[in-house]
Amino acid sequence: MLIDTVDRRRRAAAELLAAAEHTRPGDLIPDPAGALRRAVAPKAAGHLTWAAAQEGRPSPGTATGAG
Repeated sequence: MLIDTVDRRRRAAAELLAAAEHTRPGDLIPDPAGALRRAVAPKAAGHLTWAAAQEGRPSPGTATGAG
């Protein structure tokens, strides 16, 4: 059961990251909760994708950088 849960969450995170990578900075990332926005980070390294939780919306997780 633990392995199934971890795998399901890993896949969901990978799908969300893929959606974020195809979203312009400042736009909402298409996800079921609609709680993340692609961060505008002008000085961030180009290989990182950052998302920030929307104010007043439940966050599906912590802002994430992946690279």
